Amino acid sequence: MIISYTGFRRFYLVINIGGRYYKIKIGTSPDLTVKEARKKVMKLKKDIANGIHPMEERRKINRERREKRHKRLELQNGLTFGHVADKYRNRRKRFGLRFNLISDIYNFELR
Repeated sequence: MIISYTGFRRFYLVINIGGRYYKIKIGTSPDLTVKEARKKVMKLKKDIANGIHPMEERRKINRERREKRHKRLELQNGLTFGHVADKYRNRRKRFGLRFNLISDIYNFELR
């Protein structure tokens, strides 16, 4: 548990999995009591003992949510050249790549 100078409490599980330390957020004080946080920690430890990596589970859930949101937006708006260009530019910028390579834009169906 981490308590800030304002009194706000956050619950974390710090654990070593495969030689790497992970700091997994359990919850915050108004939403979660100490007893509930302990129960969540015990559940996470059981999952880890059974070979389920909690961070991978969260990443998988977040990835699925993101894909659903993208599909919903594509169905609502249709896919325009502007969407494809923005997606291309953002991806190139995020990975620090050059903008003059346009190899995969042709794979999208445009409206």
